Amino acid sequence: MCSLTVLLTYLFHKKSLTGSFVEETSLFTIVIGYSIFAFLTTLIRVLIKDIEDVQGDLKIKATTLPIVIGRKRAAQVAFLLSCILLIFFFNFTTL
Repeated sequence: MCSLTVLLTYLFHKKSLTGSFVEETSLFTIVIGYSIFAFLTTLIRVLIKDIEDVQGDLKIKATTLPIVIGRKRAAQVAFLLSCILLIFFFNFTTL
């Protein structure tokens, strides 16, 4: 939902945008980039929060990723997603 707010704003105002196809395509690329960035940062934040709250989740019998695959593997997934985000960020800033 966090990433959709950026995309929906663009789609809502798309009718009022007047520009060439190239300008609209580059703007759409930027909006998609921001949406992906928002999605990944939110996903990483929630995953880290779940890693910290395993004891409480076990008490309520929740099935979060750290409970299913373990804290260590969930931390590795969070690290991998952070690396992907970092690579994406550096590639996006060079556009």
